[in-house]
Amino acid sequence: MNMSIINNMRHLIYLFVFIPFIAFAQEAEKERTQITGKITNDVGGDIQLIIDKHYIGDNAEVEKIAVIDGAFTHAYSETQARWTKLRYNKQSIEVYLEPGDELNLEFDANDIENTVKLSGKGSGNNKFWQAFSAQEFKKLSASELKDKMKTDGIDAWEIFLFDQKRSFK
Repeated sequence: MNMSIINNMRHLIYLFVFIPFIAFAQEAEKERTQITGKITNDVGGDIQLIIDKHYIGDNAEVEKIAVIDGAFTHAYSETQARWTKLRYNKQSIEVYLEPGDELNLEFDANDIENTVKLSGKGSGNNKFWQAFSAQEFKKLSASELKDKMKTDGIDAWEIFLFDQKRSFK
């Protein structure tokens, strides 16, 4: 075989082997996500952010955030939306954070769940979730919700959630 044909074939092989790696192996771009807040009746101690990156309850990352004079701030890089548990004073709430969010929380240390006020980028999703869960999750128990999802299917559940979000004021 002619040497130039072999070289051309070698270049084609390199092209077919390495182009997919270059095109698809790029890491998703991380965006700065920030969570800040003000605590009334601060009792001291740190806030814990519990981030379960795999949604299975194992190996959740716990990040401690210092509370100084009743205020806290934490910024980190993120590539995807995540549910994050915020724990303080033996209480916790869940917040939904997307890359680029700048969520601000204000709450009373003695009753976080019922006093939390949300503002900033990302607050709309969290306000919807608060209202939706207060309304819908009170109707059904956890086992009833699970059975409903198994019976109706995840697509029906997602459509229901999307419709609820769209009609949320």
